[in-house]
Amino acid sequence: MVSCIGPAGENRVRFSFILTEKQSTWGRGGFGAVMGSKNLKAVVVRGTRGVDVADHRRFDELARAWMARFSGVKSNQIWTQIGTMIGWEGYARLGYLSYQNWKTAYPLERTLEEFGAQALKERIKSGTLSCPSCPLGCKAYVAGKGALPVATSCVLGFTWQLGLRCDVGSYDDAVKVFDLCNRFGIDHMTFGNLLGHLNDYFQQGAITLEDTQ
Repeated sequence: MVSCIGPAGENRVRFSFILTEKQSTWGRGGFGAVMGSKNLKAVVVRGTRGVDVADHRRFDELARAWMARFSGVKSNQIWTQIGTMIGWEGYARLGYLSYQNWKTAYPLERTLEEFGAQALKERIKSGTLSCPSCPLGCKAYVAGKGALPVATSCVLGFTWQLGLRCDVGSYDDAVKVFDLCNRFGIDHMTFGNLLGHLNDYFQQGAITLEDTQ
């Protein structure tokens, strides 16, 4: 297992994160900056021994019982297909998915058509990903046109923060920005909010292009 930081952590950015196995993050809170302050780029762990179980028979019985109970949940299939996007349409219709620095809700029709669950399944999602030992698999691999897949634990999070709040224009571009955030080692949720604020200030004339360089 490899947990590492990117340039943001090395430069002690306050919302830099630690990326584990290119799929899970210690996001927000500046954990990447903590590693960067110690000149620590990565932590690598390799296990060579198994896990001892005191009562194998009883363990197997419990595991099978819980698996049978879990498999009977009707919503499992949709969670596997679209993950956290299961709540997307409801949030959109309630006007919760805002942009323009929280000033207004993103246009409903575009929210559902360009960035909705159907668009995820048909255009962006390239594979399903599970946490260790989890049979559900609500995480996903996403990929824009001509790009390599990138793992996400919360599709709704990057879709809203980068697709809508940053108003990048398309799902493909949202994935590209998400991939760049991972490569630089910055939390995309905080980045989306920050960019929304900066864009608002720019529109008001409070900052200029020179200020962003």
